[in-house]
Amino acid sequence: HCAKPRSLPAISMKFTKRHIALVIGILTIILSFLWFGRDTDTYNIIILVGLTIATSSFLIILFKEKNLKLKLFWTFVVIISVGLQWLMEPLLVKVSYRIFIKQHEINLAQVTELIKSKKSDLYLSPSSELWPRNGFTQPEINQLRHYLKETKINFIQKDSNKIFYRTWGTLDVAHGIYYFYSGDKPKKRYKHIFDNWYY
Repeated sequence: HCAKPRSLPAISMKFTKRHIALVIGILTIILSFLWFGRDTDTYNIIILVGLTIATSSFLIILFKEKNLKLKLFWTFVVIISVGLQWLMEPLLVKVSYRIFIKQHEINLAQVTELIKSKKSDLYLSPSSELWPRNGFTQPEINQLRHYLKETKINFIQKDSNKIFYRTWGTLDVAHGIYYFYSGDKPKKRYKHIFDNWYY
């Protein structure tokens, strides 16, 4: 008689709190990028919470799980999740900026039209007292500050073909969106959001 082929031993899976916590932590990390462009402070909090939950629960699995196959399985899950996050991050960041622009569409349109109307280059914060030197009247300055109040835009830079709106920044890092108002095609380093908006 021919011997029956042996089937691979199945992994006995018992979904415990630490496994649920790991999955929640991973999903929190991935979804945190939906806040990257529209609210960087919230993004920082969410991703930190996700990393804390995922890391602590994974370490508990490694040290408390007795089944080696289960340890390897959850290690594989973490590796796959890192790859998934890497693949989805650009799309989620783009969506976050798109949400930001849509949320403040009217205000951004008004500000952009005002700034485009001036020929000079700009590098100013909304609260700066130097707007008059760049050709803005006091009513226009009041309008700009009113429109920018809800957007959290803290710096504006304009050159001959684009306007940069900084939504978050430190001394060496800046997040924000670019509006290209000239006919010049943006360089490859800029990623398209929609219409004339890039990041």
